[in-house]
Amino acid sequence: MPLKCPKCGSRNTVTETAGNIAKVARDDRFLTSTSGYISPDQLPELLKEIIRAIQRLFGFLEQRERNNAPVLICKDCRYYERI
Repeated sequence: MPLKCPKCGSRNTVTETAGNIAKVARDDRFLTSTSGYISPDQLPELLKEIIRAIQRLFGFLEQRERNNAPVLICKDCRYYERI
């Protein structure tokens, strides 16, 4: 039994792999790319997310460096202490 289309409710559907979309739909618009276009309305939000991701990355690296702090180790009793 074919799956129901979530948009129009039709059951005239086919399950295929993504590579065969243009062939099944007989329309190459599915493969025509509009890549590179970012809506100007979404650009500030996108830049905020990129900056937030970079800050998290640097925070992770800083924490990693902090966890790799120099340690004083006694060779006799094997006591160690973070310097």
